[in-house]
Amino acid sequence: MLRHLSTVLVAMMLLVSANAHSSEAVSSSVFPEMKPVYQEELKPHVDVTAGTFSPEGSYHSGGEFGVGFGFQPYTPFDAGMALTFSSSASKYNGTRALERTTVLFRGAYRFGGSNSLVNHSYVGAAAGPVIEREATYVGVTPIVGFDLPVREWSGDYLSALSVGLEGRYLIVSSNESDGVSINGTMKYWF
Repeated sequence: MLRHLSTVLVAMMLLVSANAHSSEAVSSSVFPEMKPVYQEELKPHVDVTAGTFSPEGSYHSGGEFGVGFGFQPYTPFDAGMALTFSSSASKYNGTRALERTTVLFRGAYRFGGSNSLVNHSYVGAAAGPVIEREATYVGVTPIVGFDLPVREWSGDYLSALSVGLEGRYLIVSSNESDGVSINGTMKYWF
């Protein structure tokens, strides 16, 4: 699973690199201009995620699901929070399952440009408590993903619905297993 995540990361970096060196990149950079955000540009959103969590060591892959919210305090940066739950059965009989609840505070950098996949992509990091049965630990994770818009509504404000994919590698401060998460996402943007 880690090999698949690294393949996705390399492919995204190649797309970013190819787009940055194209003639179109002169007028539409992959790296958007940094600027303050006003009320109508905050881009608040709520999301639901579902996918798989693959811990290292003696556990099977298991399901992961969660909810979150975010906004854009400064272009092109996002900030937010995600709450997820995962459960992975042990490969050995008589050993408990690995069940985790994470509360991650996250930040991300959103790319721009004219390439439709790259301009909806982001990279970031998150940190926060990882709650297991007996104790609470600290977890950190790099994040890579994309959100493709599928529907927009216009009224007083523009709202949108997007679907995407997000990959994370959770590193926990305990001696329990770290692991890879690959989740589908659905976001509603206000």
